[in-house]
Amino acid sequence: MNTRVFIALFLTIVFIAPAAHALEFRLLSWVGTIEDLKYANGQKPVAVVAREGSLSPKYQFTGAGPLVLFREVHRDGKTVREPVASLTPPAGFTHAILMLAPTDAAGTAYTARWINDSPEVRQAQTITYENLSSHPVAIKLGKEELALEPNAKLTRPTNPDVYRLALKVAARTEKGWELVISSSQPVRRGLRTLVILRDGRDNPYGPKEPVEYLAFNDLPPPPAPPGGPSVASR
Repeated sequence: MNTRVFIALFLTIVFIAPAAHALEFRLLSWVGTIEDLKYANGQKPVAVVAREGSLSPKYQFTGAGPLVLFREVHRDGKTVREPVASLTPPAGFTHAILMLAPTDAAGTAYTARWINDSPEVRQAQTITYENLSSHPVAIKLGKEELALEPNAKLTRPTNPDVYRLALKVAARTEKGWELVISSSQPVRRGLRTLVILRDGRDNPYGPKEPVEYLAFNDLPPPPAPPGGPSVASR
């Protein structure tokens, strides 16, 4: 083959080939526990789990194209993959939290909200608030007072010399401002926190709260070594 033709063909393949994603992600469920889904990292299926109240283990995705979640079902004596979600990682995401929500009661399909979980965005000594509820909320953490409209998010630094702060959250409803939580929030050295506020669920043991407060505390991953992979192991 002519050398110029070979080079032109190679460049064409490079530019039209889908880019490979290097992504570390964790899952959250919007409702209930999800334990019957998998994704393919290369050719190997990887089982995943998503719960409401805790982050999943860390998963790695290095494929080209979208992250496809699927169920393995048996049909005509064969095991086939039944896709339930096709999720394209946002540009620049190296670490993410995916909040999965079913589109129907049977869970035949899912949508996802991408939360940037990279150490550059969610740094140590910060709290990130995501108000996914339908109510404006007011937050008082220690002496700091914050206001957050529905679908808004905010990241604030914390004091590394403080171990824990008093916390109060109120939601504005048709009845006025209602206190939904009065507790304390750990802010100890190096810690980062993701807070998700969402509409309250039915509670068989008491009245339904207008807003639920979910907090997830962890440490950011170490930076990737120079020249190493873009997704650092945590």
